[in-house]
Amino acid sequence: MTERKLMDWLGTVFTGEGLKLQHPNGLEGEDAALALRIYSECGKIDTYTKLYMQTLNSMEKYCEMSIRALSAMIKIGAYTSVRDINALCRYTMEIFSRELEIENCSIMMLDDEGKSLRLVAGCGKGDRYVGGGRQKKDVKISIGDGIAGKVAETGIYISSPNVSTDPLFSSYNNSVDVSSLLCVPIKSDEKIIGVLNFSHPMVEAFDKNTINLMVLLSNFVGQMITIATLHNEISAWNEKLQVEVDRKTIQLSEKNLELNNLNRNLDERVRVAVENLRQQEYMLIQQSKMAAMGEMIGLIAHQWRQPLNAIGLNVQDLRDAYACGELNDKYMERAVDITMNQVSFMSKTIDDFRNFFMPSKKKVRFNVKSAVEELTSMIVQIFKNNDIDVSIKAERDTTLFTEGYPNEFKHVILNILNNSRDAITSKRDTGTTPIQGQIEINIGNNREGDKIIISMRDNGGGIPEHIIDKIFEPYYTTKGKEGTGIGLYMSKTIIETNMGGTLTVRNADGGAELLISLGVIRAESGDIEQLKLRV
Repeated sequence: MTERKLMDWLGTVFTGEGLKLQHPNGLEGEDAALALRIYSECGKIDTYTKLYMQTLNSMEKYCEMSIRALSAMIKIGAYTSVRDINALCRYTMEIFSRELEIENCSIMMLDDEGKSLRLVAGCGKGDRYVGGGRQKKDVKISIGDGIAGKVAETGIYISSPNVSTDPLFSSYNNSVDVSSLLCVPIKSDEKIIGVLNFSHPMVEAFDKNTINLMVLLSNFVGQMITIATLHNEISAWNEKLQVEVDRKTIQLSEKNLELNNLNRNLDERVRVAVENLRQQEYMLIQQSKMAAMGEMIGLIAHQWRQPLNAIGLNVQDLRDAYACGELNDKYMERAVDITMNQVSFMSKTIDDFRNFFMPSKKKVRFNVKSAVEELTSMIVQIFKNNDIDVSIKAERDTTLFTEGYPNEFKHVILNILNNSRDAITSKRDTGTTPIQGQIEINIGNNREGDKIIISMRDNGGGIPEHIIDKIFEPYYTTKGKEGTGIGLYMSKTIIETNMGGTLTVRNADGGAELLISLGVIRAESGDIEQLKLRV
């Protein structure tokens, strides 16, 4: 009779609709002990299942938000009126509202004195919730006051899960329909220039993953605002310089004495002019990097596609395993490991992207081969998609260390690789027989051992002899409207002016070969062997 009761109880727990837990009552002896063990284990399974489904839902939401954030960055990065900061801020708010589906957001910028924040753009209720009521444009908040003022003062984001109970949220107004608020700093080279405000009518609307994405977006917005500011400064500087040149020209034509004074100060003026020219070249380098940003974001999206598919398949497999009764602790642990490995890969892709666009502030010692490998690892997939093989080889006992700017050096390698890819693609499109694209990167030392020679050779058909001497000239391009003409010019400037090397080109074996020569780093005699590659 007790066995019958046990079977009846099991039938109520393991039903066709799934697991339905209920405490075993009315059982005695061994049947009661067995039922209690089954009840305990089923309880654990039910708890683990709920926790894992919550984790999966959170990751799915984070992946979707990440893709939306990338789409927002692409659209903001393509904005043409970048010099108008207020227009850029308004456009950014429109993109955030549309792409991220954020109802309420605003941008506040620090004034010139650094004492208060000024509201420059808002979307939805963004022009009201900053101070808790209806506000006008150019509303100001003192540094240190409220949530936005605190963030501008400390440079640390603040997330308020419930503003109605948050003392930092002053003049709270229920009609604004704000329950949770996130405020993140906007930085330019670690300097705070403003804040981004996001709000939601739901309490605790911003989880940790969403906050991290918003911090990443705020850094991107800071970079765009910095570029706009630099554009304006360069434009104003050019206008001021032109006025100054005109004025000096008139004075020089009228007063011979001023000409003599100018000659006495010529050395200092030349030094200042050279320094200004270097600053302009630096800005062109950054502009060239930003021109490559759209393509790099495309590479990130491509590299994310496979891990997103893997996560999706893993989720479907969990559902099938659950339906078939195969879900256990070991199965769940394996599924979590697989999913987190994919998420870690996606996070590393973003870190690589951020590090690539971070300008090098001073010369450092770096390994040339490692720098080339770090860059190619980011873009190898796009070359594979174009049926182009990229190989990297270093000769035995090669001294690989030099001194310079590693990120700018990577930018040079990227420019050359992209040109080779375009040449191979063009040859393939115009030719009658298909070709396998090949780009060979060979690294070695010269005979004296005091130079590192990087050879980059492709099979893209080479460069016509009548233009080969012009390819390093500024704004010279063979790509029509699609080219800017600054890629190879800036590459030569980086290698020769900034790093003291040489960059040359020649045709060889049905393709172009670009040769980079850099000085070997000076080291003590006992240390030089440590800087060599052993293969």
